Amino acid sequence: MRFEVDGPSFAEEGDDVEIGDPIRVGDIVWFDRVAPQKVVMRVVAGAISGPCYLVGKGSESDSLSLLVQEVTPMSPDLPTDSGHTPLRDTAYATELARGTYLFLNSGEARLERLYVKEFEQVEIRFSWWKEGRMMMRPLDLDEQGLLHLIRDAITKGVFSSEFVTGLRSLPLPQGQ
Repeated sequence: MRFEVDGPSFAEEGDDVEIGDPIRVGDIVWFDRVAPQKVVMRVVAGAISGPCYLVGKGSESDSLSLLVQEVTPMSPDLPTDSGHTPLRDTAYATELARGTYLFLNSGEARLERLYVKEFEQVEIRFSWWKEGRMMMRPLDLDEQGLLHLIRDAITKGVFSSEFVTGLRSLPLPQGQ
């Protein structure tokens, strides 16, 4: 596997690079140095510090492009006066954080952390966007797409730490 990196390199000359998790286009990954000359590529699944990379298709069939991404750590509920820069502000709500999953044809799925002004509370919204506009239809995703969306939302601070802890403690069905 070859990597085309846009930004600082994740490895040093002579490093052995291992892929630790299944990687798909659209994933955000980080590199864990596990030995003096060995790094492991892992999918971001929570708050981390350090450089992260957005995985894309490389210019050749045996390559992946890696674009440096800014990753916001998980955060607790964010009041609108927290100094946090809103992503978007409308008469209805202030968007505080957003996780996304890009569709191959066009558009994107979003998980948004909103401060809803009428109710003066933080809420989570699933939405489908196309050409910069929210579609007034339900969001449908396959399970892999949903996992990617939730992973990105956790990474970008859409959910509070308490919610993520609660999510991790949910019991699995028998036989799983």
